[in-house]
Amino acid sequence: MLVHLGVISLSEARDARLRTAFGEIDSATLLELPASDDRGRAEEESSLAPKPGPTLTPSQVASLRAASITALDAFASRAHVLKLDLNGAGSGGATAVGLDGWLWSAAKKREDWRACERFVEREPGVFF
Repeated sequence: MLVHLGVISLSEARDARLRTAFGEIDSATLLELPASDDRGRAEEESSLAPKPGPTLTPSQVASLRAASITALDAFASRAHVLKLDLNGAGSGGATAVGLDGWLWSAAKKREDWRACERFVEREPGVFF
């Protein structure tokens, strides 16, 4: 989602194939508020499988995951500096893990975000 939302740019990735893996990205419409009919999306519809996207190598996947962790950590740090309460719990902060969970949840609920391609890992590994 971070690639589709324009948070992570692949234009300068070391791996030339990764630069073009997702094709042209138009994040402008994805950053708008969802249509009102998307807000009350039924749980059954939000659990549909996402559209498969490019098949990536383990090295490409590791690069995207590292960039995602870096971006989410930067968001959480900035929210802390600005004293933003992003989690609604009154604690005045956000974590990278919390933001990741929010993105996944939002991507399931919003029709336009659900339509975004998700990468497929060519040789999935085991993560602990």
